[in-house]
Amino acid sequence: MTVDGSYFNNSFGLAGQPGDRTGVAPISLEAIEQVQVNIAPYDVRQGNFVGASVNTVTRSGGNKFFGSASYQYQHQGLVGTEAGALTYNPGTFKYNRMTFSVGGPIIENKLFFFANYEGDERTEPGTTFIAAAAPGITPAGNQTRVLASDLDNLSSFLKSNFGYETGPYQGYNALTPAKRFLIKFDYNLDQRNKLTVRYNHLDSETDVLMSNSSSLGFGNRRSNLTGLNFKASNYTILENIRSIVGEWSSIISDNMSNNLLVGYSFSDESRGDVGKLFPMVDILNGGSVYTSFGSEPFTPNNELRYWSYQLQDNFTLAREDHFLTFGVSVERYQSENVFFPGSQSVYIYNSMSDFYADANAYKNNTTSTVRPSRFQVRWMNIP
Repeated sequence: MTVDGSYFNNSFGLAGQPGDRTGVAPISLEAIEQVQVNIAPYDVRQGNFVGASVNTVTRSGGNKFFGSASYQYQHQGLVGTEAGALTYNPGTFKYNRMTFSVGGPIIENKLFFFANYEGDERTEPGTTFIAAAAPGITPAGNQTRVLASDLDNLSSFLKSNFGYETGPYQGYNALTPAKRFLIKFDYNLDQRNKLTVRYNHLDSETDVLMSNSSSLGFGNRRSNLTGLNFKASNYTILENIRSIVGEWSSIISDNMSNNLLVGYSFSDESRGDVGKLFPMVDILNGGSVYTSFGSEPFTPNNELRYWSYQLQDNFTLAREDHFLTFGVSVERYQSENVFFPGSQSVYIYNSMSDFYADANAYKNNTTSTVRPSRFQVRWMNIP
């Protein structure tokens, strides 16, 4: 994927394209002039893609000032629920988006600008599962076997004895806010030389339910009919992007031209805890997870940042009915990745009573030792 001919990819590879980690668009549609899709191009300047080359061309300013502003709001009450004889339940959600664009001349016929800002936020249920109000209720639909009284008592116990806030276990929202802006300058140096500079910026994050993985803890702990976790055990994922690209196009003579492009981009896809750092605990009931609390096992010390540098230069020579292109394309990539799963420690208890007994024993004697029935030791040395 390219933007104005410059590489714009998820270089680390945890997602297919920029914005996928949080499910947002990295560039506003208002800032896009056109999208070019090439299935099998024969242009040697296009490469580093599988299937098709997709190039997004951003808008530029001109000799006339222009601008636009828009606001979009949507929620479940504005969505159709019937298609013929079928009925669809869209669930509860809310989405709002605000966009501004402006462009025009700084120096007529010489220097132009275009700027765009867009902010949006999606709100949807963090979980649709609910706790049982009383014992004996058969789990069905979104009704779990987990008793609300058990979770309320556990939350109060953790707060009063360890100062840990679990947050709610039902009825809370998951948010996906995003802010993006793009600014572009086009400068006609003279009739043969043009300089373009573009900067685009994305700040986004999304709330994610805790992992179901059993590689740490018991697993299958996420909200379902048999178990219900607390909100503070979920996590957030960032996707922040900074990208600046400069392009110099020049006509050297009647049959020679050159295009030089230099770019830099930075991405931050680190994770963040919803609650404060606390040991991860899975509490079982009947051999499956009943509830979980504490920091999500794969989130503390889970950071990812990467940088990309690119340089492309293409010289074109026209010879009668032929065009000869000579060029170079260089890309440098650097990443910083920290992944230390379970760094906050992970515990499994067979029942609520086992947990309370152990927690009270620790509270009365904080220097006591334990004999874990299952443990892991990991060590890695990278020269």
